Amino acid sequence: MKKDLNGNKVENQAALDHVKALAFTRKVGTDGETKGINYIQKELEKSDIDSNQESFICSSGSLMKLLLSFLFFYIILYEIFLFMNEYAWVILILHIILIFTLIRGMSYLLDWTKIIYWGKKSKSKNVIAKLSAKNSNQKKPVAIFSAHYDTISRLYPGPFYMILMVSCLMMTLTFLFLTEILAIWSLISIFFAPTARMVIIFQFMIYMSLILAISIQTCVIIAIFNKSLDKSVGSLDNATGVAILIELAKLIKKNPLEKIDVLFLWFGAEEYGLWGSRQYLAKHFDELNDEYDLDKSIAINIDIIGSYVGLMDETGLIKKKRMNERLNDIIFATAKQSNIQVKKQKAIIGTGGDHMCFKTYALKKEKSLQVTCFASNKDARYIHYPSDTPDRCSAKSLNDCITVCHETVRSIDKRVESDF
Repeated sequence: MKKDLNGNKVENQAALDHVKALAFTRKVGTDGETKGINYIQKELEKSDIDSNQESFICSSGSLMKLLLSFLFFYIILYEIFLFMNEYAWVILILHIILIFTLIRGMSYLLDWTKIIYWGKKSKSKNVIAKLSAKNSNQKKPVAIFSAHYDTISRLYPGPFYMILMVSCLMMTLTFLFLTEILAIWSLISIFFAPTARMVIIFQFMIYMSLILAISIQTCVIIAIFNKSLDKSVGSLDNATGVAILIELAKLIKKNPLEKIDVLFLWFGAEEYGLWGSRQYLAKHFDELNDEYDLDKSIAINIDIIGSYVGLMDETGLIKKKRMNERLNDIIFATAKQSNIQVKKQKAIIGTGGDHMCFKTYALKKEKSLQVTCFASNKDARYIHYPSDTPDRCSAKSLNDCITVCHETVRSIDKRVESDF
């Protein structure tokens, strides 16, 4: 740690300087994307770190817009049967079809091992660098560090869009609950004549359901028109991850690990649907499995480091579970030893990252690859909007994340024999 003339600690500005140098739009298929790729490679060349570019095809179709469109048109079916009071019981069948479709559809669409092109096709690139361990034994572990370099911006600010989506979700759940009651009531009414009071209540619930249905559809239309722009310079998301990986690679280049190779991956087209990581793993996962002991390996993704260092620790919408079995505990212990605060984060609805692809592949291939993701959730309110600028980033947070990653991988390097 450097000190000024008064003896005060001064943060190393190297990582923050990278963030400032990358303060331009880097949307897929633009000159900015190419400029970003070239910047990464030039910085690696300064430290004699060999790297290569790997091209891939991606498409711009939005999974979220697909789901929202499905919801919009499916609710129309509900509205039809709500107007036909005596046939409201058909909603029970609609519920069954909806649940079945969502379970099967989501399991298919969220299987990141599948490459499905829909929408406009584009070309992008991944930047790959490998630093070998001093020990060349076969089947050694590998530490994989990744971050995406591309940017995207949206028409609406992040907080507004998040409120919109949460409101849509809550209204949809309420709508489904009300229509379930109405459907059961309609079915019972076939066999038992309702009283006048019951009819009034029944009509009131129908009106409430229709109001909810129209409100949901309004939210859906607003959300669908949240079109992609090219106005955010993506400092938090994700020049910070790019910068951390560059400086981490330079540290390990100076003093390689003893038993673990380190792989650095700068992914493209993450904002289009994790395309960089999906295409890389589709091509290389089996190769990695052949070359390394993935059951003893780790994959750390860095996606948004702003005013503090956050680590994704819990995932799951309803039933929460730990991100991994061992890696996070080592990271928290390492941070504590270095007197660095790392805050535990929970997965945010509607967000994802390249770590999800590593988890999917590890699960499908039955490997115990330990996967985690650094992400500062509270800073996410600035992303995908012009407010995502370098002044949102902290040199201390960037340096703390670099230190924690560096010390963690060295700690694991020392305990490889004991299965860490």
